[in-house]
Amino acid sequence: MNKFKNEKYSFKKVRNNLFKLRNNLLKNKREIFLLLDKNSIQSDIDDFKFCLKYIDWLEMNKAYIYSALRRKPYGRTLVILPLNEPIKTAIIPIISGLFCGVQVEIKCHALVRKLQSLIYTQFIESGFTNISVLPFKNSEKDYKELKRLILEKYYKNIICFSSHKVAEKNSRLCLKKGINFHFECEGNDWLVLNYLPNRREGFKIIKAITSHKGKMCNCLKGVLIKKECYNLFSDKIKKIMNRKKIRFKIFKNPSINSRVVQNPEFKSSLWIKYFSKISQLLKYLDLNKNRLVLHVWSKDEKFIKIIIENTSFARYNLTADLLAVDFDEPWGGIFWSGNKGPIQWYDRFGYTPFIKSK
Repeated sequence: MNKFKNEKYSFKKVRNNLFKLRNNLLKNKREIFLLLDKNSIQSDIDDFKFCLKYIDWLEMNKAYIYSALRRKPYGRTLVILPLNEPIKTAIIPIISGLFCGVQVEIKCHALVRKLQSLIYTQFIESGFTNISVLPFKNSEKDYKELKRLILEKYYKNIICFSSHKVAEKNSRLCLKKGINFHFECEGNDWLVLNYLPNRREGFKIIKAITSHKGKMCNCLKGVLIKKECYNLFSDKIKKIMNRKKIRFKIFKNPSINSRVVQNPEFKSSLWIKYFSKISQLLKYLDLNKNRLVLHVWSKDEKFIKIIIENTSFARYNLTADLLAVDFDEPWGGIFWSGNKGPIQWYDRFGYTPFIKSK
């Protein structure tokens, strides 16, 4: 026997709440959009639509709901949300915790607190009552405020969306207090090209660099391209930038161990480096510390197979849209981030106990 009964929610109640949540979010769409940052409004609206589709998808997938209901909650959980993706991170991970019956407390960034408070009002009105937004308005980087919270409140579990540097500091504090600590950090997505992309593909690359102003985990940061195509590709990117009147830094052929490659700025930028042999390419790929997403655009199946067999990334995106993410694809990388996905957010909030009886 391997079942745990969720006392907070039943399958029927979860599905009803999801239906109400989608309707409530749609009903308050105008108020939500008015609170968005004007500089990234289109990206945030796209995230809002993505979340509505996710709720629909989840409602139709019974197995994922049952999986959450069978988990035993870790206990009172603090979730530290980021500034850069205020809608997607406020909805998708949190739903999972509520299913598990966890009491979730949210720490918002000061600049998006009104927006996220409005979203969580819709959660409560939909029947997900085990959620609250903390009243303080300090920045995520305020370590003293977080330390005070951990010392004064009895948290069993903390989930942190932040830079790797901030997460490292918070994890040490949680380790001392014996608190479960899970984190999601910035990504470092690379694209491998062994041909010169056409104009349409060039526009897709630019969009992947500039989406959310480069401040989200699946923004493109670097391109590794075949040596023969290197100069033509660099010129093509610059032409598209001029045509679209877009500006961001381009770093040409940097050292693979440089800060630009290993720890890129948390904003729109791009480095372009060429490779001569596939052995050299594999050596470069092995130095990606995040191992989050590797995009491979190639018309040669053998080339793609060699890369997949000799590298270890969380997700491979083969000759597809750079920003396309399916609901059941993993989020997070192998090392700096964690290797969970939307379906496995449940692991952050609860566990499945093994119960044996004679």
